[in-house]
Amino acid sequence: MSDGNAELVSAAFDAWNRRDLDALLALCEPDVVVRSLMTEAERSIYDGAPGVRDWLESVLDVFPDWQPIPRWVDDYGDALVVCFHVNATARNSGIPLDQDFWLAARLSEAGRLRFWGFFRTEELAREAAGVGGYGRPMSSTR
Repeated sequence: MSDGNAELVSAAFDAWNRRDLDALLALCEPDVVVRSLMTEAERSIYDGAPGVRDWLESVLDVFPDWQPIPRWVDDYGDALVVCFHVNATARNSGIPLDQDFWLAARLSEAGRLRFWGFFRTEELAREAAGVGGYGRPMSSTR
């Protein structure tokens, strides 16, 4: 993985886990698009800084202890596929979650996030990242 992309992934997960919206937004393009898996029944697409704020609040409303831990990253230069694990408990039901999810990200020429989305399968994440489940990543942390 390129040093810049490794730092971007690390910084994004760190900002999320610290609930630091400003740090997360600093890694994004102003017109960033977020595709949410967790809130898809109500709203699945969030646009720009206001959308990222709404998305963060929506996720934390359901799972206040949501702490994603990256397992591996495949780096395709302008796209990333990340497998991450979450242990969390739903606020209202108390139902625990202990599961892997996949994140697809597309980067701008400036190396900032212009899209990220969450998916139930690696295949869907690869399709969303535009790598279609084939090809070799530039590098990988697997």
